[in-house]
Amino acid sequence: MSAKSIYLFVIICIFYGGILEIFQALIFSHRSADYLDFIANSFGCIIALIAYEFKIKKKLRDWEIYKT
Repeated sequence: MSAKSIYLFVIICIFYGGILEIFQALIFSHRSADYLDFIANSFGCIIALIAYEFKIKKKLRDWEIYKT
């Protein structure tokens, strides 16, 4: 997976979280939008990206070394 596609996926996830909050405010009568939910969703996406960059990517590189 290329870095460009991973960053694009993170941006799409953050955008999706924002759209869900807007839908909660406009469409659903029993739900309300909260900007803190959006911030938490975005923060979760960014933390997942950091975890991927530092942990998972390193493990994949190590696995490629041992595989050959």
